[in-house]
Amino acid sequence: MSATPIPRSLALSAYGDMDYAIINEKPAMRKSIKTYLRDDRSLKKIYEFVKSRIVEGEKCFIITPLVEESEKMDLRAATEVYERAKSFFGEEKVLLLHGRMKEKEKDSIMKEFSSEKGAVLVSTTVVEVGVDIPEATVMIIKNAERFGIAQLHQLRGRVGRGDLQSYCILVHSDNLSKTGQLRLRALESSDDGFVLADEDLKQRGAGDVFGSRQHGFGTFIYTRIPADKDIIEKIKESVDAYFKIIDLVNIDEKLLCFTKKMIIGKHGVL
Repeated sequence: MSATPIPRSLALSAYGDMDYAIINEKPAMRKSIKTYLRDDRSLKKIYEFVKSRIVEGEKCFIITPLVEESEKMDLRAATEVYERAKSFFGEEKVLLLHGRMKEKEKDSIMKEFSSEKGAVLVSTTVVEVGVDIPEATVMIIKNAERFGIAQLHQLRGRVGRGDLQSYCILVHSDNLSKTGQLRLRALESSDDGFVLADEDLKQRGAGDVFGSRQHGFGTFIYTRIPADKDIIEKIKESVDAYFKIIDLVNIDEKLLCFTKKMIIGKHGVL
């Protein structure tokens, strides 16, 4: 089960390598999360908005960016944001969580954040999954352009877990690239995991259908997902219809899947 399939998963489903079912309804009483793009200069206004939500008994996540995949540098970035947040919201209301903490310490921080004491949690991406706090209604992601679509969508899903209106604010730096802007605009315009996966697929490519690469272009010569998705779907249906005519009771499942791909390739579609 996935809230946001990676590009390769979406491509494999299109090529017939896996099936999928879509659940497109939100749990009862859940509201769509309002998502906004803002630059660093808007941070004071954003924090003022967070203050207004805290007064109402709500809570806020502030996610700090990945820096060259280094835990030490991630911790330094988180600590700097934590110190600034304390000076704005008050030391007793702000908590810090990061991957270098021991599990017992992490659990203690999360319990405190869930209680009435904690109002703002400054964190690295360790809260990406497994966090369910209905009172958390604001997600601020700093330097959001450094994250991928799937990860941003996962992080956004840490708010909006109750019946309160929730917000995700993607804070980007001044030197936002065109690709980064496209990625963030996709998040701003949709909270549908499959729509976002489709956009991710367009931007990053499907990876290798016959290999393990999870993104990139160039696997096939004549077709490309998602541009040729309708054509591939029709060919897949034709191949399935062809194999229904033949007695396949004893054929190996992996061989069947491979043979289907070879037939599609032989007819010059891929």
